Amino acid sequence: MHLRSACSTLTGFAISGPNARTLMQRLVAEDMSNQAFKFFAVREMPVGLSPAIVQRCGFTGELGFEVWVTPDYQLQLYDDILAAGAEMGLAHYGGRAISCLRMEKNYGSFNKDFRPDYTVGETGLDVFVDFTKGDFVGKAAAIAEKERGPKRKFVTMVVEAPHADVVGYEAILKGGEVVGNVTSGAFGHAVGKSLAAGYVASDCAGDGEVLAIDILGVECEAKVTGRPLHDPDGVRLRS
Repeated sequence: MHLRSACSTLTGFAISGPNARTLMQRLVAEDMSNQAFKFFAVREMPVGLSPAIVQRCGFTGELGFEVWVTPDYQLQLYDDILAAGAEMGLAHYGGRAISCLRMEKNYGSFNKDFRPDYTVGETGLDVFVDFTKGDFVGKAAAIAEKERGPKRKFVTMVVEAPHADVVGYEAILKGGEVVGNVTSGAFGHAVGKSLAAGYVASDCAGDGEVLAIDILGVECEAKVTGRPLHDPDGVRLRS
């Protein structure tokens, strides 16, 4: 058995929105219904004229699919997607839009919010770790942290900031004392609120905890929100 990174050998597109399934069904012969192609399913299949790997997932909080191909098929896939969505109001969206959307869902982002200097318990990603399997790098430390609890936790906050949104690395305060730092943020257009994500001391991470963030020299109230503001039960994502 061996493990090989395919990051440099695959490229592709994310298709997101309430009509994502309808668009995908125009491009493939397989049944893309909710029952036949469940959330987080992954399959190899032709998409348009391209051999592809398709996963049902998304980072926007909406129904979505990721379609991966080798670079020589990227342009063909792009043309086929545009043609299939021409009458459906298909539009491009980029990184800043994704940042806004994923913040409304309390999603952390790798390289921004999740990095090697944060532990699995601090990020909340320990829910995806099987602590009963055999030994793995960091297992003992992860179990010890799980037993005692992490010193800090990743949270999403609603910020009362009329002048600017956070960028990242701003100080998070409580009672004038620094209790954490911002890792990312954006304005959530669907919910009409300024949002920030970051790490705070565990005793400051409870839902509804009122903190403050220094944004361009202005101390702005920041309230921890334990549940996503947009579609908190994930109905749209799993529809």
